[in-house]
Amino acid sequence: MQYKDTVRDFAERTIKNLEAIEKMKNNNSNADVYEVTQLINSLLGLLVLIREHIIDDPSSLSKLEKDLHFLFNDHNEDPKRLIRSMRNAVAHFNIKLKSDHNNQIDRIVLWNECNKSKKNWEIELPIDHVRKIVYVLFNITR
Repeated sequence: MQYKDTVRDFAERTIKNLEAIEKMKNNNSNADVYEVTQLINSLLGLLVLIREHIIDDPSSLSKLEKDLHFLFNDHNEDPKRLIRSMRNAVAHFNIKLKSDHNNQIDRIVLWNECNKSKKNWEIELPIDHVRKIVYVLFNITR
């Protein structure tokens, strides 16, 4: 189906794909799906979308700050810088997946490097925080 509003439609389809894969995984279907992989793909798509099309809107920025207060409080970062840093980390696949004692991926580490030699930014996020971020980014497009 054709996109009517590219930004809004892309965001909605991203969330629908994520929810479909999570539903298949949660229903213990025989489908070979990877919900964390889709979550990272959703994060990348929405971070790029927000960074390129929405982040300079002051109302979006204040909404982002309000809805991601748990990140800003924990990491004391400017919202624009945090979005840019996360976007760059995911886009350059500076990602490490960490597992719990049951070998289930439960958090991700994102970082950026200066000249591929020294980390100049890093954040570790539980998977449930990544999911919250994806939904906050989606809601900003509405």
